[in-house]
Amino acid sequence: MKPVFAAASAIMLSACPVLAGETPWQEVAPGARLRVISSDAVTAGVIRVALELELAPGLKTYWRVPGESGVPTTVAAAQKGAPRLSAILWPVPQWDIEAEYVDFVYRDHLVLPVDLTIGDHTADPLTIETTMGICSDVCVPVKAEFELPVGTGKTDFAQDLRIRQAAAETPIAWDRETSPIGDPAIEPATGTLTFTIDPKLIDPGRLFATVEGAGLGFAPPQPIPGKPNGFAMKLLARPGMAAAAATAVRFTFVTARGPYEIVQPL
Repeated sequence: MKPVFAAASAIMLSACPVLAGETPWQEVAPGARLRVISSDAVTAGVIRVALELELAPGLKTYWRVPGESGVPTTVAAAQKGAPRLSAILWPVPQWDIEAEYVDFVYRDHLVLPVDLTIGDHTADPLTIETTMGICSDVCVPVKAEFELPVGTGKTDFAQDLRIRQAAAETPIAWDRETSPIGDPAIEPATGTLTFTIDPKLIDPGRLFATVEGAGLGFAPPQPIPGKPNGFAMKLLARPGMAAAAATAVRFTFVTARGPYEIVQPL
């Protein structure tokens, strides 16, 4: 069943006093709490923080592309030095398949690393805002705000290790000369993506595809009868979003060596 949005569509939370490497936990929805953690280490003007989310059983939140019925997760930061969001390191999601809808989700526990460019403004605290959907049968879009000091001169090694472990589990660019995904093409009339994979490298059940730059994803891959190692993925349409002519697809997948991403032109 498609989630029903609660009438109170946003919860605004202000930060309490914080430790150098973490903010207090905030209950953003029943059964869900969120905080920001940091190593407090600034390297070449960039600091890596992370959103840490704990979800009770039955709850979920969403990937960078939410799917057909999900709520996009966004992150923004403010500081005297006007920090720039350099990157969000997204872990590989899980499939969430209902009777009529397909979404890309996280459950249980999520550490989402975020790189912020702050330059020399280490004496000024960061204000970090995020919006996300916390969903079960009812979906509540929440908005939380945290304040985090930086540049205390003392690295929080425990949080640094946790953030490094989370970053190590996020996809990196494919680093071999030969692509494990061949002959990608989209059928214009149906939006169906077809391609081949190397089954020795990629588990189709841990393969995700999105239209590069368009915020559109595809349903789980299905074998193409009569085509060895051939698969097809149906484009997931979201209300009010037109599927413009795609020029490239980003594949996210898991191998025995870890998670990877590759952008393939069409």
